[in-house]
Amino acid sequence: MIRFKRQLSDGALAFLLGEGNYIIPAIKSARSANVPFEFDIQIRENDTLMVYVGTTCVLAIQIYSSRKQLKFSAHETYKDDFLGTYDFEKVPRKEITKYLQRTLPKVKKNFFSKEGEGYYQNILCHLQGEKANYLNDLFIFDRECVIGYDQKVEKHYKFNPIANKYNDIRKNLQKKDPRKWGQPNEKSLGNELDMLAIDKYFNLHCMELKHGSNGSGIYWGPLQVAVYKEIFSKEIFSKEINTIFNDMKLLIGQKVDLGLLPQCAIEIFKQKSTFSGVKSHLIIAEPNYKMNCWDKMNEVINENVEDLCCKVSIVDNQGQITEYKNPCIERK
Repeated sequence: MIRFKRQLSDGALAFLLGEGNYIIPAIKSARSANVPFEFDIQIRENDTLMVYVGTTCVLAIQIYSSRKQLKFSAHETYKDDFLGTYDFEKVPRKEITKYLQRTLPKVKKNFFSKEGEGYYQNILCHLQGEKANYLNDLFIFDRECVIGYDQKVEKHYKFNPIANKYNDIRKNLQKKDPRKWGQPNEKSLGNELDMLAIDKYFNLHCMELKHGSNGSGIYWGPLQVAVYKEIFSKEIFSKEINTIFNDMKLLIGQKVDLGLLPQCAIEIFKQKSTFSGVKSHLIIAEPNYKMNCWDKMNEVINENVEDLCCKVSIVDNQGQITEYKNPCIERK
């Protein structure tokens, strides 16, 4: 079966709400007043919290509730004496904040700057997630999203045919006009979705984020996001989608309990058994309208394929989202 197991076990959640209730506040306290979205906290499989600065994870905290231990780890780039495994009662609590503060200068500029996508992922997850309220149209509840499979062979006959369908659209355009679209290659569309969100009408938004300087990313983006939209929309996956819905509901509920999402994010789930619909959503940061990618994006979106209808939004460096004003963008 396909799955979306991102939520914590009961034991790990109980620890974070009980004796480990210092962890998330310690991470948040490392944020500067000028950049309150500096450290983005996400829940991952295997009872793990991951702390992102842009597109890099600077700290992973794995909770072994049965052994009463915490493992703090990071990429070797961020090697530090603090990192290691501790018994619950022996964790140097104050070092969590200090570690993050002294590690931040080690993060490469391209991972977290206004010229890169990571900056916008962090600010969107902060403003449209952790700090969202009833006035928000969207609640972003996860990032770097990947569908899981109980067996590897399932990816071959469930995910791959859908991904290949959109890869073929790209290849066909490239074959027809390589000067315009580039030479065909074997590079497949991404296996990961930038963000997932729910809106106030209870639609699930499959979201790809592209920086305005990334022209090819902008016009191929609708193909990337369409893969996940189709998976979440397919009748043949109906039983699995119900499981995924419940997994997402659990994840959102846990993030509300931990102060990583507002209470109103879970309240819209009341008396719901599945999502109202599934939307493709391409978000473009700091667009450069002088580039020639916009007409090509429209052309891709208007390919004669049902699941390619796509909402396009613009985000500025303050994290404010506005609709991309082009009447051809969303096919009815």
